Amino acid sequence: MENPTLPMEMMREILLRLPVRSVLRFKCVCKTWYSLISEPHFGISHYHMDAAPSYRFLLPSTGLYFESVDTDPHLPQHFSAVHLPIPPFRYMYELSTRKHILGSCRGLLLFYYHVGQFSDLILGNPSTGIYQRLPNFETPNLFLNDIRSKFLYGFGYDASTEDYLLILIPSPLYIYRYRGPRKIHVFSFKTHSWNLYYTNVLYADFIIKFRSGSLFNGALHWLVYDHKNHLVILAFDLTQRTSSKIPLLYRCNVNSVFSFSVLGECLCLCLRDRYRYCEMSEIWVMKEYRVRSSWTKLIDIPFIYPLHITKDGGIFGIYGIDGISRSLRLAKFNNKGELVDSFVYDGDQVCYYASLKSSLYRESLLSLPSVVGEQNENDQQ
Repeated sequence: MENPTLPMEMMREILLRLPVRSVLRFKCVCKTWYSLISEPHFGISHYHMDAAPSYRFLLPSTGLYFESVDTDPHLPQHFSAVHLPIPPFRYMYELSTRKHILGSCRGLLLFYYHVGQFSDLILGNPSTGIYQRLPNFETPNLFLNDIRSKFLYGFGYDASTEDYLLILIPSPLYIYRYRGPRKIHVFSFKTHSWNLYYTNVLYADFIIKFRSGSLFNGALHWLVYDHKNHLVILAFDLTQRTSSKIPLLYRCNVNSVFSFSVLGECLCLCLRDRYRYCEMSEIWVMKEYRVRSSWTKLIDIPFIYPLHITKDGGIFGIYGIDGISRSLRLAKFNNKGELVDSFVYDGDQVCYYASLKSSLYRESLLSLPSVVGEQNENDQQ
């Protein structure tokens, strides 16, 4: 029931300052509140006003389900995990269907299904539970319906045009030999079309485990080999549609770099020596974007794939050998590198964060772009 003593504008300002999950619970108060919270402009305002956003980690579960895990609370048995259904693949009768996550951006997740010669893209907001399938989605000829090893990929947002983008960069045809410009395929969700660009950064090849783009500062970033066989960061600016190279630490090589991601508000490297029996790793962050000398060691920590800096300054991530386990172990460490809590997740037998199976995402109320098409009742959850 509406409270007549509070003007709607004041109530709107109060709701804008609440966490996403609290706001969503208020949708059932009355039709007026439901309409207010469902407005696209409300979601945009809430996203920009959220001073302390919450993040969750999405992992595959059985069938068509994913588990969404809160990265901040303690990790007791079945730690605040939410069972999330997603729309089925249109060819789900095929038992070999694979479900993947191409990336997260502003709270939206891009899912990719494929089987044989068929593929499907589904865009969704797991916080609001709305998912939509892209109609008549066609891929570049080189896509070959399988990006698991043939492409660098990433999902991002161009703020200048308010457009979500899918980026695909094919692997060089001849490893360490072909040094010409690389094609960059960019799919616009606003125009529902592909555009072709070329990178002016010469590189020889990329590393399979680093093929997922890290979204930061309006650009996607990947670790690649340059023509001298040195590791560098390839950056693709989503607004300018230009590519550039960002320097790594001098000591970096393919044997020492275990993970590359965004941690907090910085590009992040997790380093270790593969040739020593060492259970510790070093987490380095780039304090000043594009400045090589700003790479700073954040912490020495037991071997972990870092995912997120928690609100209390700790680190949440995948804990164990190579971040890979038959039973995935999620863990939290404090800012001294001490283990605070851990949990064994066994929803999927094998889960690789560096592949296409899981993703960190920010909770948001943002609507899906209109290019996806009219809402389909079968696609809404």
